[in-house]
Amino acid sequence: YFICGIGAALMTILLAVPFVAFRAPTIGASGAVLGLLMAFGYLWPSRTLLIWGIFPMRAWTMVLVFGGLNLYSLIFASGRGNIAYAAHVGGMVVGYLYLKRAWRLRPFLAHLRWRIRRRRFRVMDRRDDDFPFH
Repeated sequence: YFICGIGAALMTILLAVPFVAFRAPTIGASGAVLGLLMAFGYLWPSRTLLIWGIFPMRAWTMVLVFGGLNLYSLIFASGRGNIAYAAHVGGMVVGYLYLKRAWRLRPFLAHLRWRIRRRRFRVMDRRDDDFPFH
């Protein structure tokens, strides 16, 4: 939830700086909630959910509908209301990337530690003066 919220905020900042139309007030946690919806639809795609307690819909269909509506609104309706569509799309993207393990912090840190601690050997040529076996 927290990571999706951070991703939603970063997406809003990244789109608000170069494009004036994407500037909208960002108060709330809707980007993080849509990131959780993406994660739920990814983990349990065949679960049936009720929209407004009436309409049954599969989880993956709900993710596609909400994601498509938010992406459409981000492209065509930004700046017409006080809804941060960039935060919604950013939360969904970060939720998907988090589940796909697109960034793996632990293997990255292990590789970094290995690069720092590894032994560094120098390849020597027989023609070098420092070659130890004359």
